[in-house]
Amino acid sequence: MTAGFASCSRAEHTVVTHVSSLTRLKVVTLLASFLTVVLILLFHCVQPSLLQQTAWCCHADMVAYTRSLSTATDDTHNGKASRIRYKHTQRHLPGCLIIGVRKGGTRALLEFLNMHPMIQAHRKEMHYFDNMDNYSNGLDWYRKRMPYSFSDQITVEKTPAYFTSELVPERVCRMNCSIKLVVVLRNPVERAISDYTQIHSNKLVRGRPHDLFEDLVIDSSTGEVRQTYNAIRRSLYHRHMEHWLRWFPLERFHFVDGDNLIRDPVAELRRVETFLHIEHKLTHSDFRFNETKGFYCMLEDGRERCLAHSKGRAHPKVDMPVLHKLYTFFQPHNDKLFQMIKQTFNWSLAENN
Repeated sequence: MTAGFASCSRAEHTVVTHVSSLTRLKVVTLLASFLTVVLILLFHCVQPSLLQQTAWCCHADMVAYTRSLSTATDDTHNGKASRIRYKHTQRHLPGCLIIGVRKGGTRALLEFLNMHPMIQAHRKEMHYFDNMDNYSNGLDWYRKRMPYSFSDQITVEKTPAYFTSELVPERVCRMNCSIKLVVVLRNPVERAISDYTQIHSNKLVRGRPHDLFEDLVIDSSTGEVRQTYNAIRRSLYHRHMEHWLRWFPLERFHFVDGDNLIRDPVAELRRVETFLHIEHKLTHSDFRFNETKGFYCMLEDGRERCLAHSKGRAHPKVDMPVLHKLYTFFQPHNDKLFQMIKQTFNWSLAENN
């Protein structure tokens, strides 16, 4: 009886031990499986290809965080880009250039586009292709000054002086003939006045004299428009486009209506998003019209961020006969541009008064 009881106890102990071993093994297996799943999720979470998918924990937030870092550090001095980076990011050559035009709204376009999660914009004008000292440093020097970005983001650089330089188109093509080129075009008369206003304001700050717009733009000896005046020369868009179209087909360009960018930024930005083949992310909720400044400002985390005070300066009042002469002068040049780019703009005097 005692022997049988002992034998039964040993059997029960063996069974309990076996069950306990199975339980521990099962727990270890489940724990290992759980850790494997966690590691897989973490691995996928930092993959650039999944940044746009809302199912993963770090989709657009990681991009926004990266941008918040670059926003704070990209505007460094001496052309040096930020050293802050996130895992799996690198400095890439631009996939898009905003090449002009000066005083057309290029700064506004760059700042607006930089709110898009698939855009990383270099905040300074690099003047790489139009400055021989910079260009002689080579493409690797240029690349190292770009912001960090993920492989599926588009790096954008803006230098309006590129548009009017005859040397730049070939140099850009030697870097990448498939690059996307954005040109912000503005009423050429208004652009010329804005160009003058910037220079005039800067000279006043320095206490230097500066002629009236009418005296600079009209040749007193002939009474005709002075085409050699830089503000006029830069507004002869078709002459500059001729140089670009020698190196790039028309489909590489997107032309932004700079006047409409002021009135309805979202409409223009949607067209740029389509051109860049990126999702339409920028909406009216990203902007607020500032009554004091007279243009739209960006909304970031509920806070308004406007362009610098130097943007949107009030233009001097120009004599009406001079305005008429300017609009008459530019009309045939505008028509040549419209025919060249297969796009028209409302640049008549009646539309702008």
